[in-house]
Amino acid sequence: QVKPAETSSTPSYVYDDWLVGRLKIFPKKGDLSNPNSWRGIMLLGAVSKVLSSILSEILQDLLHEEGMEEQCGFTTKRGFSDGSFTLRMVLQKRHEHNLDSWAVFVDLVKAFDTVDRGMESQNSRS
Repeated sequence: QVKPAETSSTPSYVYDDWLVGRLKIFPKKGDLSNPNSWRGIMLLGAVSKVLSSILSEILQDLLHEEGMEEQCGFTTKRGFSDGSFTLRMVLQKRHEHNLDSWAVFVDLVKAFDTVDRGMESQNSRS
């Protein structure tokens, strides 16, 4: 079945199959009652994979074009160590000049850990 895409300002159509994926969870090492001891993998159809790859490339290009230099860790050219080094140098310079400094670190892993784990384990058994 084909339906209009609701998020687009230009007319376009999306097949229902493109919007469907299957989440599979796999145990990692450790206590399996701990949600962090599991990892999820989303299985997509071939067309969905192509669409996801295209969207990923577009978003990466936009990220680099917009000059978001502060984004590190998940980009292709700047890893966590680059951001950590930059932060350390900035804080060191501010300390040398007796300037107050504040830093905030947000754990985004917990921000996205909102899946009902009971439902996941039921689905993995079926």
